[in-house]
Amino acid sequence: MVGRRVDFGELGRFELFDDASCGLRAIKDEEAFQIRLAPPLPADHRFQQHTDPHNPIVAHRINVFLQAQDHVLDEDVIEASFSSYLMHTITTRIKGASGSRESEPDMIDAGVMARLDRSVHRPFVRGASAVMALEYPANVYHRYAVLTPLDHPFAAVFGVRERPLDDQEVEVVFVTTEPPACVADDELLLAQTQPQSYALLSRWLGLIIGLDDDDDTSSSPGGGAAEGGGGNVSTHDHSSASHDTDTEDDDDASAIANTGSFVRERGCGNGGSGGGRRREGQHTQIDNQAWRSVGAAEWVAES
Repeated sequence: MVGRRVDFGELGRFELFDDASCGLRAIKDEEAFQIRLAPPLPADHRFQQHTDPHNPIVAHRINVFLQAQDHVLDEDVIEASFSSYLMHTITTRIKGASGSRESEPDMIDAGVMARLDRSVHRPFVRGASAVMALEYPANVYHRYAVLTPLDHPFAAVFGVRERPLDDQEVEVVFVTTEPPACVADDELLLAQTQPQSYALLSRWLGLIIGLDDDDDTSSSPGGGAAEGGGGNVSTHDHSSASHDTDTEDDDDASAIANTGSFVRERGCGNGGSGGGRRREGQHTQIDNQAWRSVGAAEWVAES
């Protein structure tokens, strides 16, 4: 995946450079493109709890979004690991070029957010070939996973993003490079336009609403093949000594059991805008096909 998606258009290609102060720069050999490994963070920072010296936390101000003007942010973005930074950089370019589908903002329980805080150095969701976690300024937290094998003909990336100033309201985002199975139409649902990617959607939503087990190891060597075309390639370093305080037990199971469910909201026109309506204390079959489609031209640079 990296080999086929490192072309950054006007930014060139993904490269690393040594600077005069023994630091690193990414993409461009310019001071504004510096990345800082293992930056000082508070002891209780969500990423500091899972730090790995072999795959350190990264701080940077680089914005590789397709439509960004100067590609430099005013404040730091904190990436949970270097591999997370690399994969997030690549998938952001995919998102800028391919557009995305997003759910409407929805409330989820704190127990589920705790589940999403788990280490990127271990399997996070069944079949994931790459996991990303990052924190934007103002404590806006994003989590993404690539649910297609890295050598797959197309990439399907799923994410959950906190809303600014609201640490329980999130939106689910979905990006795919799967060629449309039919002519694009605002009235068509995701299951019709990108059926292979849609087949992976329930796995991601199942994790978000607490119906799936995020401790599955099928993305590790010897694990099962991912849906939509096998392969067990993983960016997780199973040999590294990660300082991960998580256990294999689901301590937040009771909170997840009361999470509720995302259900389809019908009667959505003009792009299929719909998504997460939460029903307290219920689990229903996931049927969230109607999402609003956001084309590449409608995206704005994330900051």
